[in-house]
Amino acid sequence: MPRRFIRKYLPSHESVRQNRHFARFGGFLHHPNLWHLNRHSVAGGIGIGLFAGLVPGPLQMLTAALLAVPLHVNLPIALATTLYTNPLTIGPLYVLAYQIGALIVDGPGHAMAPPDFDWAALGASARLYMDWVLSLGKPLFIGLLVLAVTLGVVGYFAVQVGWRAYVLRKWRQRARLRRARQRPGAFLGLSVTVVLLRPYLQEAHMEITATIANHLEGFREGLVADGYDLKVDEFTGGTARLRITAGPDACAECLVPKKLMVSMLEESLRELPQVQKVEVAYPDE
Repeated sequence: MPRRFIRKYLPSHESVRQNRHFARFGGFLHHPNLWHLNRHSVAGGIGIGLFAGLVPGPLQMLTAALLAVPLHVNLPIALATTLYTNPLTIGPLYVLAYQIGALIVDGPGHAMAPPDFDWAALGASARLYMDWVLSLGKPLFIGLLVLAVTLGVVGYFAVQVGWRAYVLRKWRQRARLRRARQRPGAFLGLSVTVVLLRPYLQEAHMEITATIANHLEGFREGLVADGYDLKVDEFTGGTARLRITAGPDACAECLVPKKLMVSMLEESLRELPQVQKVEVAYPDE
């Protein structure tokens, strides 16, 4: 995912830790997933932010923090996402929540229109707004709960799917760029080298292994970004045996299914005639 773009608009670790409302969490803020940008932590942060953004009153960010810290999802993402509710959007969202609640419990079919918000009289406008919210009663609060859960779940899975699609697209782009750079001349040179070194099987094996590793560098970069590494264990009998290892901050949810990973690696290595088969060992194997 575009981590640089996300970091550009997120509050820093220090600004969140020093905030007087969140400083009380103390040591709980040191878990790496609260700050690490990976598919799981970002999806969880957005899901929690969408849910907490519909909490009535000025408690959205506090609710997001109370959920994000124990669930170990990205805290700045969760806090920033709550801002989708603001004076411009809260009225339509509450009316929608009321309509949903009215379908579940008995209540009037239509909610009263929200009062106009006067920034010049902020205190009075806020009181009028709270009176309007309380007048909507049970249908509103039931609808807010349903809408908050729905937005949170949809947001979580949308990020999961979008993140995985982005990673697959970037890996395929890298594979195409490598194939474009390594056209027939490079492979002819490699073939001549292999023929010349045929009496020295060990050297030839090392050359092929290095070539495989070079072809897979794009995959390795994508995996390293999520806390993993990729290396060539061995090459024998036309089979490239690869191993994916997990680092201390590896994102457990970020690896694509093994079958899909093998097919992508085979596609990347198909221009190497020596490689007839690819086998991959995952961290838990």
